[in-house]
Amino acid sequence: MVVSNTCGFNRLSRNDIAQQTIKISLQKNNVKLYTKDGEFDLNNPHDQFMKTVFDAMSQFDNAQRTERSRLGKLNKIRSGSWMGGPPPYGYKIEDKMLVENALESQWIKKIYQWYAKGEPTQFIKSQLDSNGVQPRRAKGLWTLGSLQKILKNTHFLGYYTYTDKKAGETIECSCPAFLDQRLWNAAQDRREKIIERKGQNNRTKRFYLLRDFMYCGHCGTPHGWSH
Repeated sequence: MVVSNTCGFNRLSRNDIAQQTIKISLQKNNVKLYTKDGEFDLNNPHDQFMKTVFDAMSQFDNAQRTERSRLGKLNKIRSGSWMGGPPPYGYKIEDKMLVENALESQWIKKIYQWYAKGEPTQFIKSQLDSNGVQPRRAKGLWTLGSLQKILKNTHFLGYYTYTDKKAGETIECSCPAFLDQRLWNAAQDRREKIIERKGQNNRTKRFYLLRDFMYCGHCGTPHGWSH
């Protein structure tokens, strides 16, 4: 039996377990393999050795290529270039750099203004949808999850972080800022209070009529009740 494959088998060299499993199966069935590196009878010691050498070279080449790509991406990020992928809502890419998208950024400001004034995210969603504001990924309508991501996105303040998973290094990158720091702080204060309130609700096993209305006058912490 003969198997001809110009590239697929060599790609399996990226996965040692899968590679060895296929090799054993080919040997058991007396399969002769043809690849771009040549003809291999995996029951022949010489061919086994040569195939192992070619696989090791392929693994090394893949590892080198991956590392060059990783380092190249880090160098681009350090120089201020966008890290790749779609830009955050409120931005566009020009010359590989993030720049403000004036049409979208005005809605970012409105989202923060509404939220800081106490409007619920469901209200903000309805305003965006009714005004025909298109989100990036959803099919025409905003989701509450996408609004929550916007409400904690530091890009609007002029910076974001990128973490290299291999080295564990975190890089702080700069980008155009268009949101007022005070407005950001007001929105974050409200987010933290809501998160704290939800945590309190989760810990409380019973329902209390005034639970959502009573806070400490000194620190603002929601009151808990016990018997």
